[in-house]
Amino acid sequence: MSPKCADAAAADRCDMANAVAPQASHARRSGVPLPMSDPCVEVDESAAAVSAAAPPKRPPLALVLAAFLAVYLIWGSTYLGITIAVKTIPPFLMAGIRFMIAGSLMYFVMRRIGCPRPTRPQLVSCVIIGALLILGGNGLVSWAQGRVASGVTALIIASVPLWIMLVDWLRPGGRRPIPMVLLGLATGAA
Repeated sequence: MSPKCADAAAADRCDMANAVAPQASHARRSGVPLPMSDPCVEVDESAAAVSAAAPPKRPPLALVLAAFLAVYLIWGSTYLGITIAVKTIPPFLMAGIRFMIAGSLMYFVMRRIGCPRPTRPQLVSCVIIGALLILGGNGLVSWAQGRVASGVTALIIASVPLWIMLVDWLRPGGRRPIPMVLLGLATGAA
């Protein structure tokens, strides 16, 4: 058992990952895209190569619907929460506090289930991404919330997938969206 695996489930994932390392190396060289693997396991993408062979199990419909409901309620109430918070807390401080709380909770949960500590390069990446999100993403949204209604902000943010699709389609060599993409955009806008 790997010393980085804290419990039996994590140990099983580590053992599986270590046993199939050659397949991942071949898949990487051959250009086969590898699906996401378990975030707790330090794999050289070998567990992903094994899972690519088996078709994924579909989650129960009730679980999918509950996940969508949670996203709609939690994501939808985010902008109302920001509007209320920025009345008493400076916007960038409020965004930083939210990120610190969320990051601390995720770190605690991942360590609790047996994931190793992040490496130095991973921490550097996290700092860069976090700074960009606070300064250019969520921080600016929080700043704007002091000046724009939360419903308008939510609609603007919800239109981002449409803009990404249009930019991809209209760029030189861009891809025309397939009907499923258009259906997904229409469903998301509803």
